[in-house]
Amino acid sequence: MELADLQRLHDDYRLKTACLRRPERCADLRDALSAANNRLAALEGDDLRAFLERGIHNPTSVAYIVGLFGRQHAIIAQEQVRLERRDSETLAPLLAEDVALFRRISREIRQHYASGVSVQVIGYGEITTSLTLSDRFTLDSRLRPQAYASDWVFKALPKFPNADELQRYRAAFDRYADLLRRAGLELPAQRLVLAGQDASGLRVYVVQQRLDPHDIGNVLICWLAVADAMTLLRRIVLQIAAVYAADLGPIRLGLDGQISNWCCPALDSDLPLLYIDTSTPLFRVNGVEQINPEIFLKNTPSFMRAVIRRFFLQDVLDRYYDLRRVLIDMIANLYKERRPDLAEPALALVNELIAQGFLPADTSPLSLAEVKAYYREDAFIWRFFQIARRLDRFVTERLLGRRYPFRLPGKIAR
Repeated sequence: MELADLQRLHDDYRLKTACLRRPERCADLRDALSAANNRLAALEGDDLRAFLERGIHNPTSVAYIVGLFGRQHAIIAQEQVRLERRDSETLAPLLAEDVALFRRISREIRQHYASGVSVQVIGYGEITTSLTLSDRFTLDSRLRPQAYASDWVFKALPKFPNADELQRYRAAFDRYADLLRRAGLELPAQRLVLAGQDASGLRVYVVQQRLDPHDIGNVLICWLAVADAMTLLRRIVLQIAAVYAADLGPIRLGLDGQISNWCCPALDSDLPLLYIDTSTPLFRVNGVEQINPEIFLKNTPSFMRAVIRRFFLQDVLDRYYDLRRVLIDMIANLYKERRPDLAEPALALVNELIAQGFLPADTSPLSLAEVKAYYREDAFIWRFFQIARRLDRFVTERLLGRRYPFRLPGKIAR
C-alpha cells in the first residue's frame, strides 16, 4: 500500500471517528462517510496492518479501528482501564460476542501496541471495583452509530494471598447467594472466576450479568416523582424486611440495602427486584462471620489498617446485621443521590410499615435527626477515607516507586 493511500485511509478514519463522536455530522457528510466506510471495511491482511502501523499514531488518545463481527468495523473508545493479556484470555470464554473482540485485538492490535483491552469502570464498592467492556460503535446500513455493550460486569476483588483463602471465600460466596434466594431475593446470573496470579496474590473477579443501567435504583431515583419513588422504596424495604425475617436456623443474614444495590426492571409490574451486591458474603453461623473480615481491609490505606481493625471493623460489620441501621443507611443515601426531598417521605413510609407490622415488632420508629446525623458521619468518614487512599497512592507510586494496586473513584457529588 502506497503512502498516499495510507494517508487517504487515515483521513477516512478520522472522518468516521469524528462522525461517531458527533452523530449530527453524519447527515451533512453522508456521501463522504459512506465512501470512507466502504474503503475502511475493505482493508485486509497486510493493508490493515500497514494502516494500523502508520495511520494511528497515539493509541492511548485516539480511538482504535479494528475488524469485528465479520466484515464490519467498530470504533473502540479511548481506554480507561487496562486488563493484562492473560486476564483477557482467561475471561474471554465467559463472554458471548466479546470473544471475537479479544481474538481480533490479540491478532491485529497487540502486535503493534502495548495497550490492553479497553474496559470501563462503572462503580466502586467497599471491596470491589465494577468493570465492563467499553461500548463499541458500528455503523448500520443507514450510517447511524449503533452501540454494542457487553453482557457481563466484572467485579474485581482484592487479591487473595493463597488458594485456601480463595476457597474459603468461594464457599461463602456460593452459600450467601443460595441463602439470599431462600430468603426471597432474586439475583442476576453470576459466578466467581480466577483470572490469574502474580507475586502479590490471586486475581479474582465476580462475573455478573449486566443489567440495564437505567433500571438500577440510584439511577431511577434521580428522576422519579415522589409517589413513584415511594413505590420503589416500599418494595425495597419489604424485600429487606423479608431477609431479616427469614428463618434460617443458626444462620443470620446481613445485607447492604442502599438503593444502588437494587435493580427494578419495571416499577409498575410484578417483575421482582434484583439484588446485585453479592460480592461481600454477609452471614454468620452461630454468631461466627463466614468470610475472613480481613478482606474488608485490603482496599484500605496500609498505614490505617491497624487502627481500622482495632476500632472500626467490627462496628462496620455489625451494622449490616441490624435491620434498623440498614434502613437508616438506605434513607441517608437519598442525600448522597441528591434527592433530599425524598428523605422525609421515605422516613414516613418506613415508620408506617413498622406501625402496620410489616417489619419485626422490635423495630423502633426512625427519626429524621438520626438519619441526618448518620449521613453527616458517613459523608465525613468517606471523604476522610478517600483522602487517605490518595495519600497512600502518592506514597506508593511517587515515593516508593511501586504500582498502586487499586483504582480510586473521582470526586463524589453529594
